[in-house]
Amino acid sequence: MGRAVRQRFRRAGGGLEALGRRRQSDTALSFNVTRCGYAEFFRSLGLAELGFLFCCNRDFAMVEGFNPGLSLSRTQTLMQGADHCNFRYERKKVTCRILEGWWQAPETLPDGD
Repeated sequence: MGRAVRQRFRRAGGGLEALGRRRQSDTALSFNVTRCGYAEFFRSLGLAELGFLFCCNRDFAMVEGFNPGLSLSRTQTLMQGADHCNFRYERKKVTCRILEGWWQAPETLPDGD
């Protein structure tokens, strides 16, 4: 899984340089990014705040867009001066309730005439 994550980050623009501690289960994946090309680039320009808005903030929307059944939490980033970005992905718990009367058998529907 770690190799796949690294490959996807690299294809997305080479941002990920080093992957730290990793945990994986059937419902969660967590890892730390300890070096990031995006952070290095924006910080070298003195534009870390802009880099955070452009690069780091989009992670949440991308997760939602790719799979609404996943959630991402992250409390710190290299771009903001931390020593690593802590990515925590989890499958969302889905609850479903069947409501009585929401479906009618076809023979009970009006003809539409």
